[in-house]
Amino acid sequence: MTHPWPRNRVHESPRPKSGVVTIVVGAESVILDGWLKASVLSPSATQIWSRFDGHTTFEAIIDDLSAEFQADRETVGGATGFRAG
Repeated sequence: MTHPWPRNRVHESPRPKSGVVTIVVGAESVILDGWLKASVLSPSATQIWSRFDGHTTFEAIIDDLSAEFQADRETVGGATGFRAG
């Protein structure tokens, strides 16, 4: 299930909240939020998460993933839920 982001958010630069730890295991990642929650990310979700650095915008993430996977922006935007602007 995708969670569409409003188009005006594609210029925001996401980053993990303070205290979140990422452990890379092969092509996947485990995200630890203190002692409260652990999440396992698939290889494709890991590709997205690794770009959440507080500087790269959602729009730039869409561009990077489009180039890396040779897919059009609309497809990548729809798959990530970020909606290409």
